[in-house]
Amino acid sequence: MTNNQNLTVVIIGSGNVAWHITKQMLHKKVNVLQLYSPHNAKTLAEEFNLPYTDNLSLLKENADMYLFSIKDDAYQDVIAHFPYQNKCMIHTSGSVDINVFQSITENRGVLYPFQTFTKNIDLSFEKIPLCLEAGNQITKEKIEQLAKILSDNYHFISSEQRKQLHLAGVFACNFTNAMYRIAKEIVEKNGMDFSILLALIEETARKVQRHAPEKVQTGPAIRNDKKIMQQHLAIIENKEYKLLYQTLSSIIQKK
Repeated sequence: MTNNQNLTVVIIGSGNVAWHITKQMLHKKVNVLQLYSPHNAKTLAEEFNLPYTDNLSLLKENADMYLFSIKDDAYQDVIAHFPYQNKCMIHTSGSVDINVFQSITENRGVLYPFQTFTKNIDLSFEKIPLCLEAGNQITKEKIEQLAKILSDNYHFISSEQRKQLHLAGVFACNFTNAMYRIAKEIVEKNGMDFSILLALIEETARKVQRHAPEKVQTGPAIRNDKKIMQQHLAIIENKEYKLLYQTLSSIIQKK
């Protein structure tokens, strides 16, 4: 059995993903040596009672792994000022290539948790698919060790596969959530509560876990009910929503 305290980690970042990974690491008794962020390190570190720094030059030197959970456009600047060479450096991004670390280490990898994260909203981390990639065998062993500790569900995939998965996630999650917001706006504008939609949302999510999405598509577009679609278009006031309705209906009909 792995002694989780033998694996030492420094976490770079303080956003939603960093919050959840830190919480899970501590729950699983991983030895988190330090948190770094130029802005919110103190807040996150105090919440979890961990050492922290907002100065890269003060990063602890002897961690087994430096886990980066930062904005995609921040990598180049952080890497340019990272104080050590050839450390085991892992990032959690869905769209950043594994080779983002190649200028300072051969021991590079990815641990991408494929889930939507919001601070202080709990979830079952053990069920989250972790998408892994490693630049060499040493890193592969370390990253797999951490993955086994954090989740019961992990997969080795390439950077290109991960970018495609991230894109699929934008459609499945981010765009879907934007649709929920539009739906909320429509019902609330007409004197109803968003909760009236929750049973429909839950059943739609339940269906897709058991059936292929194309097999359970419903609604006026799949029926080619032009009369209902015209009625809907007539009452949509927002031009962008009207175009969105037409575009999505067309996609449904073509498929």
